[in-house]
Amino acid sequence: MTDPLESAGRVSLFPDNTVLCNFGTVGRLDLLRKVLDGCGRWTEAVAEEARRSAAYVPGTVRCGSSDTRAL
Repeated sequence: MTDPLESAGRVSLFPDNTVLCNFGTVGRLDLLRKVLDGCGRWTEAVAEEARRSAAYVPGTVRCGSSDTRAL
């Protein structure tokens, strides 16, 4: 049996930016990055959502600006 937290071959797809906003609201995007270990992905539409949410949720702009498809 493989470890579900093993990052090799694992991809976590974000259908919207709710998770980003929740972690951003409590100031723990660092924890989300650690758990995802570079395996988080989202579409350009979700990246745009994150950019718009940055006006209300500090910290999310970093997720939606430089690398809009990986976390």
